[in-house]
Parts: sequence; structure tokens; C-alpha cells
Amino acid sequence: MKINIFSIVGNKIIRYVSGCLILMLVTTSCGNHNQNKESLSQSFNHSSQIINDEEPVTNAAIQVLNNKVGKIHNTETAEDAVNEFINYMATRFEESSSQEISQLGQQQSNQAILKQYINSSHMAKQELAMRTSNVSAQTKVSHFGLISAEELAKKINKYDSYANQVTEEEIGAIRDAVRRSMPNIAVDKASPLMSELEASIVTWAYGTGDDGTMAPGSITLEKPLSKVLSQSLNDHNGIKSQAIAWVAVTVITMLVVGVACGVNYTVQQMYEVDVFGNKVKDDEIIKFCWKEKRGRRTYTRWGERKETTWYYSMQDLKDAAESLEEAVYIHTNKNQNGIAVLPSSLNDNYLGIAASNQSLEFPWEEKKDSLKIGDLIFLKSTRDDVISKFSYWTHVSMLYEKIGSGRVLESVPGILGTSVYELGDNWDDTIAISVRRILNISEDKVINAVKQSKRKWQLTNYRPDKIRPELVSRNGKISYYSEWSDKYDTSAIYCSKLVWLTFKNIKNNLGEYINLDSNVTTFPDSYKRYGITLDSTKMNAPDTDDYGNTITNAYIGVSPDDIYSSKHLASDIFILGSF
Repeated sequence: MKINIFSIVGNKIIRYVSGCLILMLVTTSCGNHNQNKESLSQSFNHSSQIINDEEPVTNAAIQVLNNKVGKIHNTETAEDAVNEFINYMATRFEESSSQEISQLGQQQSNQAILKQYINSSHMAKQELAMRTSNVSAQTKVSHFGLISAEELAKKINKYDSYANQVTEEEIGAIRDAVRRSMPNIAVDKASPLMSELEASIVTWAYGTGDDGTMAPGSITLEKPLSKVLSQSLNDHNGIKSQAIAWVAVTVITMLVVGVACGVNYTVQQMYEVDVFGNKVKDDEIIKFCWKEKRGRRTYTRWGERKETTWYYSMQDLKDAAESLEEAVYIHTNKNQNGIAVLPSSLNDNYLGIAASNQSLEFPWEEKKDSLKIGDLIFLKSTRDDVISKFSYWTHVSMLYEKIGSGRVLESVPGILGTSVYELGDNWDDTIAISVRRILNISEDKVINAVKQSKRKWQLTNYRPDKIRPELVSRNGKISYYSEWSDKYDTSAIYCSKLVWLTFKNIKNNLGEYINLDSNVTTFPDSYKRYGITLDSTKMNAPDTDDYGNTITNAYIGVSPDDIYSSKHLASDIFILGSF
């Protein structure tokens, strides 16, 4: 093969050669040399790129490199091959004179200088890994970063400011010519993709026009090689420093805005006013920044906008639930396999309180060997919270991991909402505990369902930040409670809704979808007692139970009691509390 040498005149050789070397470095994935990117601006004057002769070069230097590449089988031989290429490049440059060396203050060979810029160890490891792996070339692309002629051409053109840019076809022709001269250089001869080492050799051939016949010392520099490379990098770093300065200013600005937005948002949540004193429950002009939900993601926006919003707190939600508490009815006769007998009313005390009314701790060390991922953990707490107003069981979670002291996937009020927590971290004042398992489903299927649920719903809010104005105009807090309860509304997810969502699209071994909402919880009197129409709240809209039967006055949400009474659950693995 013969590649035409580019016409280079005067001091262009300095930036030309340095640019060639740095380009050779950035074409590979050598992690230590990412700082050299973009240093090729104005490095080349490409007048032509033509392969004139299809006959491969057979000189001694090329054969030595080819033989060493072909013998790669361990770390030593891989490093030997890479070092041979570095040595080849080093010897093409004229060695610095004694006078020039003294100006540097130290004596270094061209080879030593190049090794400062090339991560030979990394390149050798990559080459060895690719040559000793039995995976396909396609797999090697993703695992080892093989590069195509198109990608290499794009990299070169990205750093070449001249109009006459190299094409994919020209790089491919050089690659083929290199392979004819060095048959062992290709990791996969049937693949057009190149390893880091092969891409570096192709780049050297492209940049210098060297077809393997360039004599040692052919490249004469006006400055020592170390100064040439140092100057090139300094020029690059000047550009780089400007970019860093802009990035720094941007990052600092974003941090300031982020902190300020965070403070503003915290003030809103705590005091129901923004940092300017605007009351957030009224019609308002929102200044500076606000939170905006799109799908499952929440974005921070800033500027100024006018809108009518109604913000509610957890207390508002509890107040709404409390106003409906007496209307709750629990169909205890529907309980299937559970040991605990639920009361028909929340005012009854069927599920007894533990001895001396003391809080229980989950007996993890004692019970963990009998538990599996995906087991449902039911809790009753003495805390006066929202769910206690419509369900006897006040919390349900899913065992997520058995490592350490155990971890659960659950939704709780707080900044994280749905997330994985340490077992028991959110279970204060617990007076009863039950653990149950889903029937007729493989362990692998349960594990996958729980993992998918975590990925899909993680960081979803426990409750909505605000309610739609049209609902407020009808029934205020009651509508807020209804929107939060709705099991089909995933803008906010409470504990039992999360469990229901996790399994509702999963089929068991019987071919049935696992609908854990038994709908034992109903609000038959809510619209009569409070003058609330069915259409305005949906609190007791028709719904189907876990058997497929229509419940005309079903609770639109799904309560822990609904899940505990599901036909899809086996009997309690264990239960704590007195009954």
C-alpha cells in the first residue's frame, strides 16, 4: 500500500505532527487522555488521501509489529505489542539534540515522551480482552468499544477545521491497506470494526501519510518533541479553560437557583406562603420558582406565572377522611384466609391490642428465614393518620430485600414517598402485625413484579400537592380526599394503592389477574349523610371485587383491609397481637 504524503510546508509540521498524535489518542477510549480532545483544530492540511498501490508493504519494521500483535495471549505480550507501536512512532522523529535536551532540563527519549501521553497499559488490556474473548464481534462493540470507519472519520473531522475532510470510505481504504500489510492487526478479520490499537495505527497512517516505509528520523521538528506536544496541549487547555469557566459559571448559577428554589419550596410546604409572602392557598402570582408535575416526573420551573391553585396539607387530607369515618362499612364476611377478623366498623375493637398497649417491633431475626421477597406485611398503628379513618389495618408494605435487617418497598408520607426503606423505619406505634403471601404464583414472578414496581413508581408522592380547581368548587377537601383515594389515579400513591398496582397486571398460575382489591370497604351512606353526589366524589362508585362481582357502593380506593381480605392471599404466615 502507498498513501500519498500530504504537502506540508514550513512550521506547519509542528502543529501537524502534534495534532496527529493527539488525534490518535482521542480516537481510542483511553480514559486518561480525554483531556486531549479538541486539540486538533487547525492541525492538518489535507490536500489528498489516495491509496495508489494495493500491494502490501513487507518491510522489517511492519513485520515485527505484525508478529507481536499476532502473539498476544497474555498481559505481557499485549503490552509488548503496544510498546512496539509506540517505539515505531518514536523512531520516526528525529531525536532532540544535546542543546535542546539541556534546555528541557532533563533527558528523555522520544519513546519515554510518547508514553507520557499514551496509556499503553489500558490499550494493552483492551486488546488482550478482545483477542481472548469468545464473544461475537457485535457483542465486542458494546463490551470493548470497537470503532467503525464512520466513527473514526467523524472523530477526525470533528477536530479538523479544514474544509477538505476525510470520508468514511477513505478511512476504510486506509484500514484495509493497513490490514494487508499487517494481517494480524484486525481483532476480527471478517468485521470492519477496529480495536483501539488498530484505530490508532490507522490514524497515524492518515495523519502522517506513513505507509510503513517511513525511515527513522524522517520527521524533523524545530522544537523537541516534548515541547511540541506540550505546546499543543497548552493551546488546547486554553480553549478547555474557557469552556471550564463557562461550565463553572453555569453550575454555580444553577446551584444558587436550586438552593433558592429549595428554600422557597420548603417555605411553601411549612408555612403555606412563598418567600415573598404570597399565600399559596389563594389565587396567586407564582414568582421565582415552582414545582410542576408531568407524568411521574416533577420539574422545577422558574419565572413568573399567574394561576389559581389550591394547596392542601396532610391535615386537610386527614380532616376530609375524618368527616367520612362514620360512613365506612367493612364486609367482614368476605374475609377468606386471614386469621384476623376485621370489624364491621372502625369504632369496633375486634383486632385486639397487644399486651399492655405497648408497641411491637417486627421480629426480623426470628422470622426472616420463613419469609420471601414480595411477602405482604400488614400493620396496625395507634397513630391518628389518614388511613386509620377508613381501614383497620393502617399500613401494608412489601418485603424487598432480606439483606441485613431487611428492606421493604412501601409508600409513606414524606419527601421520598414511594421508595425502599429499612424495615421498621416508618412503623412507629405498631400494635399488631401480620405477614401474608400471594397464592398460586412463582417466587420469580413475585420478585420481578416487586422490582418492576420499584422502578416504575419510585419517588412518587404519597399525596397530591394540589387539587384541580373544578373539584374544589364542588366539594373542597372531600374532593381532595376522593382524588387521593382513587386507585386509578397514579399522580399520588399511598401504601395499599402501591401494593395493588404492583400485582394488578400480573397473572397467577391459574391464568387470573391478581386483583388484590376485595372491596370489603364501602361507603354506602356517604352521599346521603353529607349531601355528596356520587358523580362529584366517586367515593362509592361501582367497582368489581377480586371475584369479579360488581360492588355498587365500593370505596373507589383500595384499603389495607381490602388487600388483607383478598382471595389471592394465603393464610397468615404469622400474626402478632391479641385477638
